[in-house]
Amino acid sequence: MEVRREYLYKALISLLDEALIITIILITLYFIGAPLIFVIATLCFGLIVLILLFYTAYKALIRGCIHDVIGREGIVIEELNPKGLVMINGTLWHAENVDQEKKVIPKGAKVLVVSREGLIVKVRYLGENK
Repeated sequence: MEVRREYLYKALISLLDEALIITIILITLYFIGAPLIFVIATLCFGLIVLILLFYTAYKALIRGCIHDVIGREGIVIEELNPKGLVMINGTLWHAENVDQEKKVIPKGAKVLVVSREGLIVKVRYLGENK
């Protein structure tokens, strides 16, 4: 949950310059005497643009997060013989053991993610979790 909050903050910060531009446009419209309905319509349009930009930025950050599992360590939740489940950064993944020396990785062992194919991570044995 903490990782997603970090990405939420990053997405919000990325919109600061757009929000500033919209604010300047609204203040300018107000001071030049534009009709109130035009100022309100501009405000609504600006808010819609900000929401769409935020959604796009947040989804892009989350998608990047999913690809960041390569090189991470995890804990085996279900014995890998050669397939099973591992927990990586609080997320449960289907995993496949690619370690040639250790054919079966027991539950609770530490593993390293070496690659990813879709929703399946390829892992190598690191040792027993202490």
